[in-house]
Amino acid sequence: MSLLFLASYSTLLSAQRPSLWVNVYSGEPVRFPDLITDLEKVDVIYLGERHVIKRHHDLHKQIIEALHHKKISLVVGLEQLESWQQPILDKFNSGQTDFDQLAQETNWEKIWSNYKQYQEVIETAHQLGAKLIALNARYQTVRKVSQSGIDQLDETTRKSLPADMLLEDPPYRAFLDQLMMVHASVDESRLERIFQAQVVRDEVMAAQIVKALQNNPSHKVVVLCGVGHVNYGMGIPTRVRRSLPNVQDRILVFSESGDVKLSAAEKKASR
Repeated sequence: MSLLFLASYSTLLSAQRPSLWVNVYSGEPVRFPDLITDLEKVDVIYLGERHVIKRHHDLHKQIIEALHHKKISLVVGLEQLESWQQPILDKFNSGQTDFDQLAQETNWEKIWSNYKQYQEVIETAHQLGAKLIALNARYQTVRKVSQSGIDQLDETTRKSLPADMLLEDPPYRAFLDQLMMVHASVDESRLERIFQAQVVRDEVMAAQIVKALQNNPSHKVVVLCGVGHVNYGMGIPTRVRRSLPNVQDRILVFSESGDVKLSAAEKKASR
């Protein structure tokens, strides 16, 4: 199995904001057509985004269109919807509802405030014949875990999660602890619950990706998710590989390049 980290970088030095793709293993630039040729070889393509950057959503669309041009059948997995909402998403897949109806029926705005930024890529993927799948864990379950821990879940809720979850993952735990930068104000037990909540998301999303690969063997799965779920191959990719040791994947990490602009509410949530 090979793993290629690629980053998209845009500079602020030019009004045209030229893009550069980089093979992070070699440190060498990669032409976009060569990137797409490489993606043809794999089963899963992770697109690690920063949710609030429109440029990242434009890159989603560009990659999906390029793969479609190569006559590749796609399943597009969305972190931004919860797996239990798949029947609602299937109505969109079949053309029974449009994007606005999908958003209304999933109460999307309440859980994912910038959901409208995904409209263009979702509608494009649908128009190109891709099947859209909802990946994420139920919000209420993740919240319960972050507050009380997995051990405190009721039996029904625990059974709704994958039975075999990788909770002992020291490198991932160390990475997330550093990323959160909250050691001074949060005790160890709280950090453990936050880590468990992240693992719940990763495990549920990985399970949906594995199911999609098994049910659609002639398709590639393109995953739209936050970069924190795929950095360094940890999070979701590790868990998919655990279930499917021979799976081939690529991880594309998009740069922020000064584009992050948080509202007052988003800054407060981040803090």
